[in-house]
Amino acid sequence: MAKGRNRVYRWLGGSLAALGLMVIGGWGWGGGFRSVEVVEAEVPGDWVLGLDEVGPYEAMREPFLRAGSLMDSLQVATEDGVAWYFDDPTKTAPEDCRGFYGRVLQPGAEAGWESGQPGPEGLRAMQLPAGKALVVDWELRGYLGYIVGPIRLYPMLTEAMAARGAVPVAVYERYATDGRSVRYVMVYGATSQGESNVTSAAQ
Repeated sequence: MAKGRNRVYRWLGGSLAALGLMVIGGWGWGGGFRSVEVVEAEVPGDWVLGLDEVGPYEAMREPFLRAGSLMDSLQVATEDGVAWYFDDPTKTAPEDCRGFYGRVLQPGAEAGWESGQPGPEGLRAMQLPAGKALVVDWELRGYLGYIVGPIRLYPMLTEAMAARGAVPVAVYERYATDGRSVRYVMVYGATSQGESNVTSAAQ
């Protein structure tokens, strides 16, 4: 009986060790140990065409892709993808978190969309606030990069924002068209408020 228990304990110990290595390996592959830096930058007041959505920010992929498909079908001239968050998920229930998901419009393509009124299938345009921001540029290395990035970077951005005694007026992620990187942005020194209705956006 004792030998049987020992074999079970050894099996459990080996399984837990293997699981731990998998978690650490996944975290590292996704960029968990990569050196990153929060920097200050001037961000433009680009126009974004997208869809409003209420629900957990972790589920933003579906409306993000849906908005992209709609724009492709309408042959709208667009650039980088944008996920724009209007609520602080640490203070707002996941099912009540407001977001806006879409793509940056190419210069001039905002014509006819500036009113902000919903168009085909609910698409509408909003203008990002321009001005000073804290940003982190994040290289994506597979799907895990999308998971590790927010876990690592939002606490860093929030801490840097607090150190400046500032409050963000906009929080968004800007996805490069080549799919290789994401810029995490917290705007705090806006020279133009754009069309934002942000109330509390520190993620």
